[in-house]
Amino acid sequence: MTSKQFPINKNLFSSLIKTTIFSPIFIVIIFVSLFIFTSEMALAEEAINEVSSPFKNW
Repeated sequence: MTSKQFPINKNLFSSLIKTTIFSPIFIVIIFVSLFIFTSEMALAEEAINEVSSPFKNW
């Protein structure tokens, strides 16, 4: 990559980031992925509690 190409690519990249961050679809995708992640974590925590509960009774 030459030094002349770099500013153009940087501007393209920054504009792409701006449009991506402010697009509602991207925000919805982020919220959905966060929701899935938190529900997965809760399920994993429940499973761990179920597995370790017999050992707690000792």
